[in-house]
Amino acid sequence: MVMLSCKICGNTLNNRKFIAKERMLGFMDEFEYFECIACGCIQIVAVPENMEKYYPRDKYYSFQKTKDATPSKYSVDSWVGRIQSDYLLFGKHKILGSLFCTGYTVPQYFEWFKKIKAGYDISVLDVGCGNGDLLFRLRRNGFINLMGVDPFIEKDIYADGVTIYKKGLFELQEQFEFIMLNHSFEHMQEQLPVLQKLHDLLKPLSYLLIRIPVSDAYCWKNYDVYWAGLDAPRHFFIHSAKSMKILCMKSGFEIKDIIHDATAYQFWASEQYKRGIQLYAENSYEISRRKSVFSKKQINDYRKKIKELNKLNMGGSAAFYLYKN
Repeated sequence: MVMLSCKICGNTLNNRKFIAKERMLGFMDEFEYFECIACGCIQIVAVPENMEKYYPRDKYYSFQKTKDATPSKYSVDSWVGRIQSDYLLFGKHKILGSLFCTGYTVPQYFEWFKKIKAGYDISVLDVGCGNGDLLFRLRRNGFINLMGVDPFIEKDIYADGVTIYKKGLFELQEQFEFIMLNHSFEHMQEQLPVLQKLHDLLKPLSYLLIRIPVSDAYCWKNYDVYWAGLDAPRHFFIHSAKSMKILCMKSGFEIKDIIHDATAYQFWASEQYKRGIQLYAENSYEISRRKSVFSKKQINDYRKKIKELNKLNMGGSAAFYLYKN
């Protein structure tokens, strides 16, 4: 019997092994995972040799082109975006800002930048950015010093205020004032070396934001192998708050805050997987709300439930604000 050793805390005793299937794309390939009984980190036993199969360019969400990649930063749309940012981040242009924000669904990233007290000229690195959807949205809102890296994109991308390189994290040398990994850290094999490299790339007195699925989750406990947060085999590690604290202690980061930010996706996607519905099926809620198996009331109930779970630190997805002294 092979000993299952946790790559985070080293525990080898009583770790729970299970089989997880690829459900997002419907391949249904099987993969061995285990949950560390000591630190709570879920991890894949062996990473598949051909991971490109599980990141198809025609379907995987991070490779889809964004409409915000087209307008110039000098466009009317970008001018409106800057007014919205001035209002939401700094309380400026109160009349015009209030007008432009009426009916505007405020992106979550405003919370991140407000929390770290960032200005528009802050140097930002987005690791695992795909085709740069987030970076282009930030450009629309006035940020001017934006870089991304992703080894899986087709080629480098250059635009006003945005540069995205087809390369890996360890190829970078420059330093940044804010680094973010939005649901990319769980896709990386070498967790501690990655955090150590990020520590090197971050300027002193600056923040690293890591947003990841977490095993401290109601849906993991209730849906088990059907939990959408597993996302086998793309997710190599699904941390708990405890396992993240272990990694941060080893890499020199201080955890300043943990904000649970899960959405109703935790429920409806898990429920679909339990019913044998892949994410991109015709009757998936992701593709067609009309054809999906869920009523408006069910979705609203899921949204209410996940908000309550986030307050209890059990939502299943969290933002870790890591600080470098």
